[in-house]
Amino acid sequence: MKKLPTYLLSTILGISMAGCGGGSNDAPTLALASSSSPFRAAYVDTTAPSAYAAIPSTGFSAPNIIIFAFADVRTSSMEPALVSSIEKAMSSESAGTLNLLSLGGETADSSTFNSGTVNAIANKVISQINGFNSTHSTKIGGVDLDLERGIDSATIASLAIAFKNAGFIVGAAPQIFISSETGTNIDSSNPTNLVLTSGYNGTPNSSNINTYQAALNTGKIDYLFVQTYNSGGFTINNVDESNISFFKNSAQALNNVVRTSCSGTAICIPASTKIIIGTVANKYAGSEFFTPFSNNATAADQQRTLNTLLSDINSMAGNPAFSYFAGTMVWSQNMDYAAILYGAGNTAQTPGAFNTTIFGASPAPTIPNFIVKISNNAPNAPNNNAYGSVTLVVNGTYYQFPNQNRQPITPQDNQQWGTLPSSQSTPGVAHSVDLDRLFSDGATSFVASNVLIYGYQNNASLNNQTGVYFCRSDSSYTFNAGRSYNIVFNATDNTGNNGTAACVINQVN
Repeated sequence: MKKLPTYLLSTILGISMAGCGGGSNDAPTLALASSSSPFRAAYVDTTAPSAYAAIPSTGFSAPNIIIFAFADVRTSSMEPALVSSIEKAMSSESAGTLNLLSLGGETADSSTFNSGTVNAIANKVISQINGFNSTHSTKIGGVDLDLERGIDSATIASLAIAFKNAGFIVGAAPQIFISSETGTNIDSSNPTNLVLTSGYNGTPNSSNINTYQAALNTGKIDYLFVQTYNSGGFTINNVDESNISFFKNSAQALNNVVRTSCSGTAICIPASTKIIIGTVANKYAGSEFFTPFSNNATAADQQRTLNTLLSDINSMAGNPAFSYFAGTMVWSQNMDYAAILYGAGNTAQTPGAFNTTIFGASPAPTIPNFIVKISNNAPNAPNNNAYGSVTLVVNGTYYQFPNQNRQPITPQDNQQWGTLPSSQSTPGVAHSVDLDRLFSDGATSFVASNVLIYGYQNNASLNNQTGVYFCRSDSSYTFNAGRSYNIVFNATDNTGNNGTAACVINQVN
């Protein structure tokens, strides 16, 4: 199962495909050049916008498969926010990158994905992709079926058939598991008790079913992004998911179930399907106990695990025991570059460590020091505009700075906000995700086209504004990295009809 952000995620042969729109017949694909140049597949979570914004250009250029999570399968038109996220990635990705649109995720269950909804989902997602591709030179080549909440075999297979027959590349992201509640170990040399499951659906033993097998039997799965994390309760060659060797053991087990073609319910992967072994970017990208980073407490611990993983990946290249190992998948770029956004305790995770070590990415640009102090200079008296906040308008996006409790700032009080390094080194400075975003990807400054002052009668909520005014001192201002600024305002001192309030911006150092 995928790690969610903590703020703000008929029969197989009898299915009717009438009405399904055709896909792009020249959709891009990738061929494995050699065992020494494997696929580098990365999920990007577009449903976590702040963390997504923290992914630098190198986070999009390092993979050669990018999987956009997740599509809204209820609509035929792609959401503008998803379009914008995909465009951002495509503007930085390397030539020849395969782009896939992912369906499902950890929260999508059988109420959405079932035999009765297959036609509608296929129609709507095909329409979304065709609509996007018709207006963009870089294309979405296919879909990824990340169906995890115990979705049944027939539904998964029917979706694979629908998208493949429409001309799209099809990926699938099963979880690796064991077929019996009583057995605990899988022997990679004879993995007859291994299953590729869609997970638990609330009924006994539902996790132990080989639910992706029917789809594999159809020969419609091009890429198999196997999740080797977050399940727990079993071992492969007597090591569990918290051991880094689990990745390599999983690859060996899956290599040993490849056949020319497959049928039945026993584990079998067609030779035409490329096997890509999935892991997480760091400790906070998966379960606390069931990832190879489970015991990592520091950035140095994480790096040692990554170095071992890289050594194991390299050892599989050209090795006949791993002849069908085609590459590595990671969940997710968001977690790799912005683990801090998923919990204040995640500061030990070096941004971009996974991509730099495993995918050979250039190091992520360092976020600079930067502090902005928001000072409310209004008199401490009951007035509609006595409490306040400041909003910076940058490239059409509004970034609001209240107090650290997300409330209007009290008269004669202030709040200091800073980038992550500033908040870690300077007492009293609260960390601002927005400032990290404004200085991401090597930016050394940003321009606020407007500085807005919001007035409030009390500090109960940011939603109860009593006035909004332009900062009187500057309608546009450049803020530079490595500096500290003080925005002093008094929303009670406003000029009424011309929409301005007393305000000054001072560079402190």
